[in-house]
Amino acid sequence: MTFDDGPTGDAKTTATLADLEGVNKPGTFFISGYYSKMSDEKTAPQLVNMKLGGHEIQSHTWSHPDITTLKSFQQLSRELNTVKTWAQNKLDEQGMSMSAGDFTIFRPPYLIYDATRLAWVNQLGYPLATTTIDTDDWTDNSLQARKDQITRGFRPGHSMIILMHDEHYIPGLIPWISDFFTDEGYRFVTMSECYSLCMEQNNCSVPCPYEVPEGYKYYPSKDSSGYDLYQANNRNITAIAAACDSNSACVAFNSNGWLKSRVNRVSV
Repeated sequence: MTFDDGPTGDAKTTATLADLEGVNKPGTFFISGYYSKMSDEKTAPQLVNMKLGGHEIQSHTWSHPDITTLKSFQQLSRELNTVKTWAQNKLDEQGMSMSAGDFTIFRPPYLIYDATRLAWVNQLGYPLATTTIDTDDWTDNSLQARKDQITRGFRPGHSMIILMHDEHYIPGLIPWISDFFTDEGYRFVTMSECYSLCMEQNNCSVPCPYEVPEGYKYYPSKDSSGYDLYQANNRNITAIAAACDSNSACVAFNSNGWLKSRVNRVSV
C-alpha cells in the first residue's frame, strides 16, 4: 500500500495512519514538500508518526513538478535532495533516524517520465516506481468506486503496488484492502521489501516500453477497457513499438501515436 503527496498536515494523513495502525500493516509514503512548504509545523509531526508506525518513506520530489519539465540533472537532483534533507532534519530533531529502506525508491509526480529523466533518477541512485493499481482516489470520494477500481486492476498471482494519496484518502479503504488481499493469500510489505523480493526472484515487471525512447513520455492514462496508454511525442509508433518486449505486450492501435498495454509495473 503506497501513498503519494503527503504529509498533508491535516486529518487526511492522520486518518491514513490510523487505518494502517488498525490493520497492523506497513505502508510506504512517497512524500513531497508540497504541504510542508506551507505548514511545516503540522507536517513534521506526521512524518515522525509515519516512522513511529513502522512505515517507510520514499521520494516524490520537493515541489511536485512534472519531471520532464526539468531541464537539467541539477534541477532534478535539487528536487530529490531537498525532500530527503527535509525529512532527515525533522527526524533528527526528534532524535530519530531513517531506516535502511527509506529514500531508496523514487516515484515521479503524475507518474510521468521519459528516457532522459529516468537516466538521471538512476544516476542519483534511485530505481523508479510506478504502480500496478492506481485507485484514482483524486477523482471522487466514493469508497465503493475505489474498491471497484482495485478489483478491476487485480491480477491474481502478481505483486500489487496500490497507489493512493494522503490528501484524498477515504477512511475504511485500507481495512478493506487488507481483508481483500489477505483473503487472496497476499502479505503486505514496504516498497523496498517488494523490490528486494522481486529482484531476488528475478520477476520484477516493468513498464512497457521498458526504456522510454528519447522524445517520448510515459503517461499514466487508460482507455475504456483499462489498457494503459503511452503517447509518442513525435507520433512515431514504429520506434516506440520496437521498444516493447518481444511477447507483444504493447499494441499500437491508432495513428495518433498511442499504444495500449496491460504491462504497467515498476522500472528497475
